[in-house]
Amino acid sequence: MSLRLSCLALGVRLILEVLSMKLAVL
Repeated sequence: MSLRLSCLALGVRLILEVLSMKLAVL
């Protein structure tokens, strides 16, 4: 279960990084 949580956390972190990059471009 903790493995699943860590994977979910990594996914959310990746999405946040992509969004921040898009905002930086704008």
